Amino acid sequence: GPVVEDSLIAGNQYGWISPGTLRRTTIANNVLPGIMLESGETVVLESSIVAFNGSGSGVEIAVSGGSAVAATHSLVLGGFPGTGVLGGDPLFVQPDAGDFRLRPTSPCSDSGSPSDPVCGVDLAGAPRRVSSSFLPPARIDMGALEFRHVTLTAIPTGPLTWQLFSSGTLG
Repeated sequence: GPVVEDSLIAGNQYGWISPGTLRRTTIANNVLPGIMLESGETVVLESSIVAFNGSGSGVEIAVSGGSAVAATHSLVLGGFPGTGVLGGDPLFVQPDAGDFRLRPTSPCSDSGSPSDPVCGVDLAGAPRRVSSSFLPPARIDMGALEFRHVTLTAIPTGPLTWQLFSSGTLG
């Protein structure tokens, strides 16, 4: 199946309904469950968030007919089996208004897969792998949008020297 990365699936009738891999993806505010599978299909869910789907039914993932979801280092509201899978509120900024950025206290911050080799940018163009503490190991955030902990500005002070300034909040 397809590999979907750094994507937002929100505000639809259906969330995700086919086999494949969902990596660094946010599935939220869909009328039916965020992931629905039938007839032996499999979805791999990595470093992703599935929350606030199913019109308040509490059903985020619905599988039948021998289908399966293999979840790792993701958040599924209400819980779901898997390594590193969280079950609480992802603490989006304003999900009812379609703002799925993470709040500073989100459990999804620095909680994505430690083996994810991505070092590019998220859906909004923010850099991935910026640790909230600036200390290694830097881990990506779960979902499509990386929390912007800090902004760094580098000012050259000599031929091979720079002065760094930061703004924002750590953690």
